[in-house]
Amino acid sequence: MRSIPYLLLVLTLGFAPSADLAAGPALNGQDQAKVTTALQQLKPGAKTQWEAIYTIANSLDPRIPAACLPMLQSSYTAVQRNAARAIGSRWWQIPQDQLSTYVQALKMNLRSKDEQLVNMTRRGIGLLTRTYDGDMFSRSTSGRWVIYERHGKPCLIDTRNHMEKLLGAGLEGTFSPSYSNEPLTRSCLWHPKEDMVALSILTFHGPSPLWVWRPAGGVRSFGFPELMTVLKHANMKVSERSPYYYVEFKEWKGADLDFTVEYDFVGVEDGERSIYLSHTALLRWESATDSVRFLADKPQ
Repeated sequence: MRSIPYLLLVLTLGFAPSADLAAGPALNGQDQAKVTTALQQLKPGAKTQWEAIYTIANSLDPRIPAACLPMLQSSYTAVQRNAARAIGSRWWQIPQDQLSTYVQALKMNLRSKDEQLVNMTRRGIGLLTRTYDGDMFSRSTSGRWVIYERHGKPCLIDTRNHMEKLLGAGLEGTFSPSYSNEPLTRSCLWHPKEDMVALSILTFHGPSPLWVWRPAGGVRSFGFPELMTVLKHANMKVSERSPYYYVEFKEWKGADLDFTVEYDFVGVEDGERSIYLSHTALLRWESATDSVRFLADKPQ
């Protein structure tokens, strides 16, 4: 997947309550009217289902879960999938005495031949039951923290109080599982002892930074200039012709995280002509000093 640059996100987890658990921002008259129109179009058999369900995707209107419930049996798989996503993401809006109705309706799609629908169904059931079972979730070693994908971002749940926080909401990049509604198996790497996790985020243009989030300082971004500076200080001849590079986390070494950076190395042919060779550098983020260190480099 070298053609799709990755964004490496490292979280050292603390937590602050999120506004996601409130009723959401009040809808102005225009937005409310738009949602009302979409909900009226979201009816079994209506050809407008597809457009309607995308219209309400980012709204926190409390009418949405009930409107999406019959859409779980739509004749359109994409509508079923997005209805399951909408219901799961609004788990905190569904009254306790109605949970079993929603869970049973979701379970009817567990045997679908559409893998993405099954994934969104499992995600929804895990959120509504607060069990967070399966690979649509990633849980910390301590068991306290759970990550799932929402709005294309990693969403963090504190299981002690079931509050959640959307990570990186204002930053560029999309949590990689969201593109195909995939499990989180290859997108999360929890530290074996501490509450720290590395996450993969996709970006399709421009260089990918490295983020670190900690309770004391919030998100700290290690961007292209900084990572390239680390390579240049190690006497690596980094190409300036293209800022695109690929970052991939590897493993935790104590409290530190090893990750690789694929980049274009500038070589020389016949003493004059520059050539560009793909290289992979191994770097290490040292959590104690919040610094990045060069370890090794090799051609691909």
